Amino acid sequence: MDINTIDLNGKTAFITGSTQGIGLAIAKVLSQLGAKVIIHGRSREKVQRIIQEEYKYGFVGFAIPLDDPNQIDNLLDEMLNKYKVDILVNNAGIGKPLRFEETTLDYWKHVYQVNLFSHIQIINKLLPYMKERAWGRIINISSSVAENIKPYFPAYSSSKAALVHITKVLAQTCAENNILVNCILPGSIKTEMTQYAIQMYSSKFGVSIQESEYYLYTKNVALKRMGDPRDIANFVAYLCSEAANFINGACIPINGGVTI
Repeated sequence: MDINTIDLNGKTAFITGSTQGIGLAIAKVLSQLGAKVIIHGRSREKVQRIIQEEYKYGFVGFAIPLDDPNQIDNLLDEMLNKYKVDILVNNAGIGKPLRFEETTLDYWKHVYQVNLFSHIQIINKLLPYMKERAWGRIINISSSVAENIKPYFPAYSSSKAALVHITKVLAQTCAENNILVNCILPGSIKTEMTQYAIQMYSSKFGVSIQESEYYLYTKNVALKRMGDPRDIANFVAYLCSEAANFINGACIPINGGVTI
């Protein structure tokens, strides 16, 4: 499908974690297809910089950390006073390579708050408005490690697995209101986060950047390369379109062939 045929005019999309990487790519694609896009990041300065640098997309934005439920509520109240949100993309996430015995309880709590609980809180806040309009699209960005377990991401991978389960629950409970809930499981995508993990792994284990990338991200990829953020963004756009109006509760791996 040519995504340029998708028409999202009149729709407003809120994308968490959208000042870089996959989130920013999603924001750009949805804007190009006509949606009003609300970007989000931790840093007010970075959100404003993206709005200014990418002015042609007409982004608006909000900045709050997702590890504070009170700040999340304040953000959502402010946002919903100004905009109706038709499309929610829960993209924000954190994680770094640590083995189970190296992962502190505080770090577990932090990862789960950002990667799972914040998304649940945002969904709960937006659902009544989507139900009123009898239209909504919720797309959760999980990860291939939710299914293809790796030993050095226990907190990250398990939080992303929980997001897969939440997607399936919501898909059943929201369908009667024409709210479709789906999940994408990206594989090895070149982003700031994966580059940081590659550098961290390289330093920690004394291997080259190339060896680190191979072991962490491309060893089991049939295509033997990392993907581009736009590979994910294009599929998000498709899930937002009327062409995908019978796709609900799907958890779709986009990983270059890891799960073949």
